[in-house]
Amino acid sequence: NTQPVIGSLVINTTFGTNSLGAIAVINGKIIVGGRVGARFSSADGASWTQLPALSQDRVVGYAFGNGRHVQIGSNGFTAISTDGETWQTGSLGAYEPANGTAFGQGLFVVTTVAAFDSVSFRSKIFSSPDGVAWTERYSTPGGGLAVPRFGNGAFTVFSDDGTNVGRLLRSTDGIAWSQQASLPATSSSMLEFANGLFFFGSGTG
Repeated sequence: NTQPVIGSLVINTTFGTNSLGAIAVINGKIIVGGRVGARFSSADGASWTQLPALSQDRVVGYAFGNGRHVQIGSNGFTAISTDGETWQTGSLGAYEPANGTAFGQGLFVVTTVAAFDSVSFRSKIFSSPDGVAWTERYSTPGGGLAVPRFGNGAFTVFSDDGTNVGRLLRSTDGIAWSQQASLPATSSSMLEFANGLFFFGSGTG
């Protein structure tokens, strides 16, 4: 692929117009996923190879734990692998528009976003020890739950109820959840964890 150079920055055109939604390192290779189940692999971040799609769902999350890789798709699609090569597909259960995943305390945690074509029009949190059997742990009407983050021994999720007021939800085990704080919310609010700290940002973009 042609790779234009701007100064010392190389623009990689491998992905074309594919909007990427997840990134992970599996077996020493960088794996990114995007729309319609698209997946790409690279050993150096410069040269990329397209991998077979596991579903038509947009890839929204990867996580590793308990000796297995878990991929999450936008419509509740799931896939697990113990070697990063052979995958077993499944789902969260009923159609649930998933938003992302994280691993901690021996559990995979997935958040979903309420949508008009979802089963219950509720945003939910699911957990699973193996990526196969999922249990609903939390539910809230409308709005959405952002990608879960794990750090400092706990999961934290930002919840937007659609009224410009958001909440931080916290769980030390991925099972029982409690509200920790209320924060101003916009369509671009996000939560990240790095260097031992959680960072919250809210804008108008």
